[in-house]
Amino acid sequence: MAPVVESDLFTTTEIAVILCMAGASPSGTVSKRAVDSVVDKRLFPSAVVRRRQHARALTVAGLKMVAAEFTLRRELPVVSMRKLVYANLLQGQAADGRIPAGGAVSVDLEPQLRQLSDALVRYRQLMAEIEIDPKVQRGEPVLRGTRVTVHTIAELVEQGAPHTDILRHYPTITAEQVEAAQTYAKAHPRRGRPPLPDAGKIVARMSVDALKAM
Repeated sequence: MAPVVESDLFTTTEIAVILCMAGASPSGTVSKRAVDSVVDKRLFPSAVVRRRQHARALTVAGLKMVAAEFTLRRELPVVSMRKLVYANLLQGQAADGRIPAGGAVSVDLEPQLRQLSDALVRYRQLMAEIEIDPKVQRGEPVLRGTRVTVHTIAELVEQGAPHTDILRHYPTITAEQVEAAQTYAKAHPRRGRPPLPDAGKIVARMSVDALKAM
């Protein structure tokens, strides 16, 4: 089966999810629209903006720049200085962790970039729990080592099914895979497809099973 993380390119939807995991926004949430808005400002070197499967995607360096922009647009309002920061960031941080912004001004992005690095590692760990094989479930993403589709589990969580009930109903999956399913569904939302028809029935069945166990 093929892993879902094919390269070091991330769509703006994936970036929004990773930034949420890193706590990059004071509000605690980051939307795809917010990430697209940042990229549309053309503040970053063109080398970090690419295409992946007909969607705009950014390199790891571009991901760092988007994360930095959420902080620097408040702390460093001069656009030309932020552009210089991102150009220097592409070349690597200074030895002391500070990045030149022009003249005697520099910025310290080490705390944000450390959080981002941790979030990226976690994101990759979760995505390693997802597999895609044209011969399994008609190519739908499934949880590693099972035939359980990712969006089935994500839909159950969305409908309020407790994780303990999901794990009892699907004994072949792990708590880590439930989290992976949620994360994947946010980073790769289904387009043009209705919610899975059996999700509501499964939630109801799990509720009945829970009552019987009392």
